[in-house]
Amino acid sequence: MKHLLTVLFIFFVSAWAPASATDGLPGAEEYVRGDYYKARTIARTANTSDGYANACQSGLVIGGFLETGDEAVAALHGAISDCIKALELAPNHYLAKLSLSVALSFEGKRLKKIIYPKHAKALIEQLMQQENKNPIGFGAMGAWHSEISAAGFFARLLLGARRKNAEFFYVRALELGVDDYALKLEHVKFLARGKKAERKQATKLAGELLALPTDNAFDDMLKGRCRLLLDAIRVGKKRFIKQTLIDISAFKSIASFRKLKAYPLNKVNILTLLKS
Repeated sequence: MKHLLTVLFIFFVSAWAPASATDGLPGAEEYVRGDYYKARTIARTANTSDGYANACQSGLVIGGFLETGDEAVAALHGAISDCIKALELAPNHYLAKLSLSVALSFEGKRLKKIIYPKHAKALIEQLMQQENKNPIGFGAMGAWHSEISAAGFFARLLLGARRKNAEFFYVRALELGVDDYALKLEHVKFLARGKKAERKQATKLAGELLALPTDNAFDDMLKGRCRLLLDAIRVGKKRFIKQTLIDISAFKSIASFRKLKAYPLNKVNILTLLKS
């Protein structure tokens, strides 16, 4: 099983499981070719843990990249519900647990509430305990530390995120042999926020990433965003790089989508899931 998740609190977050993670799941063919609305419908109709997990994945793509405003939030809330249904049927479903951590992180960004990224981290820790040699968990934790440490002093203070921890987990994930376009792009984004030497490394890795073939619609989309980031890094202006990182992220304006109420944590019974 492959993936990529990235978590945020105030700044942004932008990737999750690629199409390869949905292989064999209801709606997988539709997901691979980029018909995410149809993939979500087919996946939900299956009424299985795998189906709901893929519905959650599809909903995150829909809300993150294809919708805006209240429609994006509705897709996000639908994704949370789908993940919960998957985990009610199969408490240790890896993709569903991963996707739920992503979805809760976006809701935390929207509401600026610290409890959501805390729960997201707890879910990632479960994944690492569940499969302690799986690079996905390490990559997810690297992304969590990367995004929250980039959010600013108070986010780092309240949540304990550290940039050096992000690098450790990213390197460990790559050492374990993960072959995941989204994870590699997240590592490039992490380096792009760093000092001159790290940006130089980001330039090299982004060039290598752009040379790789892609075989699904989601990775094609990520490749275009990688190209935009590489152009920004080459310009070399930190403010431009920062804005580009925001522009290529999913749910990039979600912090302003405040009309809809919060997805209630007591409804998803998240504490029970965290104990499973």
